[in-house]
Amino acid sequence: MVKKLIKYDFLAFAKVMLPIEIALVGIAALYRFVTIFESNTTAFKIFNVSTVTILVIATLTAFIMTFVYSFVRFYKNLYTAEGYLSFTLPVTPSAHIASKLIVSLIYDLITVVTAFVAFAVATAGEVFGESMKAAFYLYGKAAERIGGATPFYVIEFILAALVTAAAAHLLTYMCVSLGQTAKRHKILSALGIYFAIYVVKQLLGTFYITTGVTTDLFDEIVSFAAKSPSLFVHLFFLTVCVVEAALGAVYFAVTGHVMKKKLNLE
Repeated sequence: MVKKLIKYDFLAFAKVMLPIEIALVGIAALYRFVTIFESNTTAFKIFNVSTVTILVIATLTAFIMTFVYSFVRFYKNLYTAEGYLSFTLPVTPSAHIASKLIVSLIYDLITVVTAFVAFAVATAGEVFGESMKAAFYLYGKAAERIGGATPFYVIEFILAALVTAAAAHLLTYMCVSLGQTAKRHKILSALGIYFAIYVVKQLLGTFYITTGVTTDLFDEIVSFAAKSPSLFVHLFFLTVCVVEAALGAVYFAVTGHVMKKKLNLE
């Protein structure tokens, strides 16, 4: 049943996101086509700048929509009229959450790949070739300084990014779930909860920075990083993974509790 949930969530995402992904690659192709007729005329420069602007906006829109539709799908499928059908299925709330999260992460990756493909299409030829050479050159230089551990840094970075993205999606699920317990203005309540959590995080970050400045904490961190840069980077990525995973677990647990004990469908 969980596989079926993932299938239906994937198809629901596809209806919204695939046109955006295709449009992004299409705009990149249009830009590449325009550059074939490169000239110094004012009309070409205006059209070229306009196409680049549209391409940048389309790329940002694809990333934003991937994140936004994640919680829109979560809300519509579970806390509107669709919820009456969703919660009659023989699956647990945890399965519903996991399905939405897995599909959201898959589409996060699809959007990243699409953005790269759009870049490749828009810069096809010498520009793309030089970009790839620069990337491999920087990787080579990093490998020279770091040694054989370079692939591990890449893996750790990707893992940290995935865990952080998962925690971000789970946070929105929790806010939507808590917001729907309100008697009125459920969406507004969810946004208010999200903003409150954001403010708390910023205050904690400010407190950490203030503590680091007023004590020897930052000096000790810098000293440790200088003495053991490799270990420092490993610990940094590990810390990010542990902290985000812990937060994600809390968000997941709270969301599951609300769905089990405080469900309030429209």
